[in-house]
Amino acid sequence: MITIQRCPECHGQSLDHDYGKGEVTCIDCGLVIDDKIIRMEIPTKPEDEGGGRDGVGAPFTNTDPTSGLQTQIGSYSDLRQLPTRQRYRYNRLRMWQNRTNIAIERNLKTALPDIKRLVSQIGQPFKVAEEASRIYRGAAFKGKVKGRAIEVVVAAATYAACRSFDAPISLKDIQQAYGIVEKKDIGKTYRMLVRELNLKYTPQIPQDYIPKICTRLNLSQKVQTTAVEFLENCDELLSGKNAMSLASSAVYISSLVHKEKRTQNSIAKASGVTEVTLRNRYKDFVRILGLTPKKIKELQNKTKK
Repeated sequence: MITIQRCPECHGQSLDHDYGKGEVTCIDCGLVIDDKIIRMEIPTKPEDEGGGRDGVGAPFTNTDPTSGLQTQIGSYSDLRQLPTRQRYRYNRLRMWQNRTNIAIERNLKTALPDIKRLVSQIGQPFKVAEEASRIYRGAAFKGKVKGRAIEVVVAAATYAACRSFDAPISLKDIQQAYGIVEKKDIGKTYRMLVRELNLKYTPQIPQDYIPKICTRLNLSQKVQTTAVEFLENCDELLSGKNAMSLASSAVYISSLVHKEKRTQNSIAKASGVTEVTLRNRYKDFVRILGLTPKKIKELQNKTKK
């Protein structure tokens, strides 16, 4: 390996080797001399003493079934290029390697790719997949996956990960994205994970669902703002009710105030609640806030001004 000792631009010898970025920079003139350097030595300090993990392999990730630590005996595309006798030998080695994997490893190889696909389908970032994989691993190593369908535990772990990041994802969203599990099974398994893994999440609040409902119904920003204000004015009085039903009712009233009316049927479909539930929560809002037809008309006149 050739070591850079002098800047080709100003011929200075004050060079900065940044192994984190893989760059060699001249301190005198600022020229980036190389941006693909390789760190050859291994850090002598442990990670907890400031040694870090850079330069010692790929980063650890829960989404990889082997955590990036298992050695694979070639790939099918590589083995096809070998002579017949060698290809036969390596295929047998791959077969015995797969057979000697423990049951948990085989389970993770099926479940973790499903988690990544499901997280991608519901439009959540990679950190949600990482957390869902961590939760699934914890359940698998505690023996809580045995006897349950992998698909149900995958969906429940993904929902738990969404809850940990306060993502406005409901059980119905998970069920519709996955398509092969029942909503009640996901909820039951989710409660098992919370109980057995001692997971602690903050209760969902209706305000988190307002943007999602308004986006699906193509409503304006002022409808969102007014719906949040309605919820804040009667949040304590409506505690214990389903968060999605409260959010949908607030959006319905706000759309009436701003004359961007949507039918109860369309709002119920966008939020995943029934029309009966929507009407019941609407009656609660009318009773608590005193939203008579006369008051709604007054609010409409204020919004014009």
